[in-house]
Amino acid sequence: MNGLLSSEQNTDEVDLSEQQRYERIKLFFLSLAFIFLIGGHTLIKELKDSLFVAIVGKDYIPIAKQLTFLIMVPLVFIYAKLVDRLRRYQLIYVCTTFFGILGIIFAYLLGHPEIGIENTDQSPYRIFGWFLYFAFEANSPFIVSVFWAFANSITSPEGAKRDYALMISGSKIAGASVALGAWALLRWRDSFGNHVFSNVVMHQFLLVGASLLLLCVPLIISLLIRMVPGRFLHGYEAVYQVEKDKAKAETALKVAVSLLDKLAGKRVIHPNKAANQKSKLTKLVNKLS
Repeated sequence: MNGLLSSEQNTDEVDLSEQQRYERIKLFFLSLAFIFLIGGHTLIKELKDSLFVAIVGKDYIPIAKQLTFLIMVPLVFIYAKLVDRLRRYQLIYVCTTFFGILGIIFAYLLGHPEIGIENTDQSPYRIFGWFLYFAFEANSPFIVSVFWAFANSITSPEGAKRDYALMISGSKIAGASVALGAWALLRWRDSFGNHVFSNVVMHQFLLVGASLLLLCVPLIISLLIRMVPGRFLHGYEAVYQVEKDKAKAETALKVAVSLLDKLAGKRVIHPNKAANQKSKLTKLVNKLS
């Protein structure tokens, strides 16, 4: 008997140790993915207004901000459709890959003599500037919200309380570091006081860098899914489902207890048998917690 208890205790300790190890792996990859995501997002955010001003003009920023709300409406519907059809990690793949590739295309077009910033004539009729602004503005709400939806789906409430503050702190440091690096690059001059790179090349470099950071996110999430067993990839959704199932079971228990009491009262079944059945059902429901 003591040997059996000792064996069960050792098994529990192994399971707990294994769970803690995979929780650390999960935290590492989630933090790394969020750092890359915030790094790319920060660069895009820093470039958005400056590129729009260079192409369209400073006076049109308020109009662009207002039009963004109209542009976001159909995008929200598209996002809702994707949520219904794809899993959370697949949504991350789609969103980060889409905006990453789009950023590389934008970086290439920035060097175009007419479309890009080599053309110094600001005009509201330069469609590229508007499209670039709307795409960059849509980047943040979709990518960040998709990431947190995925993180919540694989992280328990206890894990979120323990780890999310660390993840956010790391991302803040990464965002500040990326912004500082971009600032240093844009002001990098040689010994004669001239910019080392042209204005176009620097903006292309930064935009490609932001895009590559975003494109690394699905690779990191893919590694996470491969390295952590599925039984450890559960979170708020799983907890919510358990609570939902328990609520249904408790409702069914109340109905069953009421029915057993009526049957026992009418002597259809023996009162002791009814009491035993109620006890068994109550224990089954309690195990769902």
